[in-house]
Amino acid sequence: GSWNSLRKYDRPALLQINLNEDTATFVVISELDESQVVIDLETTRTALPLTALDPSSFGGFMLLWRPPGKDVRIIDEGARPESVLWLRRTLGRVPGYSVTDQTSPVYDTELRTQVMRFQSSHGLEEDGIVGPETLIQLNTMLNNPGIPTLSRATRG
Repeated sequence: GSWNSLRKYDRPALLQINLNEDTATFVVISELDESQVVIDLETTRTALPLTALDPSSFGGFMLLWRPPGKDVRIIDEGARPESVLWLRRTLGRVPGYSVTDQTSPVYDTELRTQVMRFQSSHGLEEDGIVGPETLIQLNTMLNNPGIPTLSRATRG
């Protein structure tokens, strides 16, 4: 894990910090900007300069997020119609993207092309499969106030 990785996903995360070879602790990263991080440890919330935590001691992180719907997990050819419709509507609301048919429940070539373009512009693997990383980036683009983000917490 790294600060840049956390910024890319822009979601709260459970971060493992290796204190030494045998001991690790876990903290929740709830806010992050260019100069400081806010960590939650049990009942304590602390703002620290980024320089106070050495990224080389990070053992990894787990993002704290939920898929956008109970049927929306991985979307590609053969996906459930409800998932494809959600993707069409969502991608159609992202600035710079257009999906000509937002009512088709089929994951077709046009939709795959738009997904791959979105993935490319966000530094994701261009495979046309809408998995967790693509779902997170799509939700981030919508700027939904109900979705906790590291950056919105610092603005807010």
